Amino acid sequence: ERETIDMPVAPDQLTYLVILTDEAAIGAKVRAHSGGKEIASDQSEITSPILQIPAGSGASVKLDVEMSCDLDACGYFAQAYVK
Repeated sequence: ERETIDMPVAPDQLTYLVILTDEAAIGAKVRAHSGGKEIASDQSEITSPILQIPAGSGASVKLDVEMSCDLDACGYFAQAYVK
């Protein structure tokens, strides 16, 4: 499964984006884009990847989520946070 979503980020702070997958997911690959450029990615196929979005990336990023699933479909939850 593959999906692209818009994620809000803090424009002036380092933002962490975490993807939490459900039990049907085998792994997830995630890429973040801003202004047409890839700014962060995790291609390791773990089930809970975390991306670090640098300050100055704007107020939102495009997040490409690609998952491998045990079943026909699997779900995920995406959350952004700053420290």
